[in-house]
Amino acid sequence: MTRQKPPMCSSCIHTLPSDGMSRCRAFPVYIPGPIFLSKLDHRQPIAGDNGFHFEQDPDERPLDNERFDAIFGAVTAGT
Repeated sequence: MTRQKPPMCSSCIHTLPSDGMSRCRAFPVYIPGPIFLSKLDHRQPIAGDNGFHFEQDPDERPLDNERFDAIFGAVTAGT
């Protein structure tokens, strides 16, 4: 069984307190599925993100950039 790792949002300083919805300063209503599901790299600016993109929260587990580079590389290669 493969254990799914949390999306990069879980390590981002811009994530907002949640009432069951995934929200952040970039996307205060809801985080779009492709970002939340790690199918779109939000370490780079994305249209509509209100000028916010991923920034590591020093109080959270550090983002494994190499793992995300591999994930986004595979997604890009598949398109």
